[in-house]
Amino acid sequence: SEDCLYLNVFTPAIAKPGGKLPVIFWIHGGNFFQGSAMDFLYDGRFLANKTRTVVVAANYRLSALGFLVAGQGEGAATGNYGILDQIAALQWVQDNIADFGGDKDRVTIYGQSAGAYSVVLHMTVNKSDHLFHGAIAASPPLSLTFKGRVEALIYGDEFAQQLNCAVGNMQCLRAASASQVLDAQYAVRLKIVNPFDLIELFEPWGPTVDGDLVAGQVVDAFENGKFQKKPLIIGSTTEEGIAFYGAIQGVYVEQGSMFLGIPFAAPPVGDLRWKPPQPPAPW
Repeated sequence: SEDCLYLNVFTPAIAKPGGKLPVIFWIHGGNFFQGSAMDFLYDGRFLANKTRTVVVAANYRLSALGFLVAGQGEGAATGNYGILDQIAALQWVQDNIADFGGDKDRVTIYGQSAGAYSVVLHMTVNKSDHLFHGAIAASPPLSLTFKGRVEALIYGDEFAQQLNCAVGNMQCLRAASASQVLDAQYAVRLKIVNPFDLIELFEPWGPTVDGDLVAGQVVDAFENGKFQKKPLIIGSTTEEGIAFYGAIQGVYVEQGSMFLGIPFAAPPVGDLRWKPPQPPAPW
């Protein structure tokens, strides 16, 4: 449902209304496809008390609800709604964080994975400029590029077909229920994305270069000096693979090769020591 635009505020024990504590604005990851700031992983109480900061964790729309590009002209779906949601939440911080003891002039945006990509994107977005003062990007997948409008429309057209709507019929698309949207966006991913291409598996839905909010690729903007000159920390998240551990029953040759983007190829012998026993293949 699009009724998801909520945020949590975590304050340390020392916080008082009207205080001037630094603020951490957390943007969760999840491939721009899944996840929630309300997940137990993002309980900000420990971080708030450990660092003596006010921690804000905000939701934003994901997948087709957040990034659909479809139709033409007035009323078309132009995408990047999830990024606009993040900007709206940052504006909420500017307007309200003093009531929680936070300093609106010391806001650091902090994200992991797709959230980290959002962080570096905001450093190139003019509408975000006055809303934060520093940034931390943990494991940003900067080698992945945003789609252009033409490529994004391929997903939008297939999305319409999955909903039995004529391509570009926005009235039909907007009449779909939340469950229909969820089923359709997943079907689009299964039909278009090559499961043996690791790059395609990431961000089937996500920000689109629209020449306005997202002017171009983030890496190009940084290379050309077209970014906000603010303190920035970029790093990798320690042991972030643990988040996926419960869903994996054992990684065998085929699955490991798929993750490497080399279907059915034998992995290096040295890798076998880290895998569970391999079932013997029949002659």
